[in-house]
Amino acid sequence: QLDSYQLILTCSGHCQVETGSHRYDCTKGTVLLMDCRAPHVYRVPKGECWDYKHIHFEVDEKSRRVEIGRASCR
Repeated sequence: QLDSYQLILTCSGHCQVETGSHRYDCTKGTVLLMDCRAPHVYRVPKGECWDYKHIHFEVDEKSRRVEIGRASCR
């Protein structure tokens, strides 16, 4: 089974991330480390935008892979 994590930096805007019984408000400058295997939901409030950068890590016993990406609603 892969270990899968995502480190998310909010550049601007706002998003709520829900995982399990926890809800995290992501605003400018917020950094969130998530276990990607846990069920989660991203919610951007209506009329708002969320600009973020992320690093996704997947590690298994045989190989190590790091993906770096950026997403924006611009």
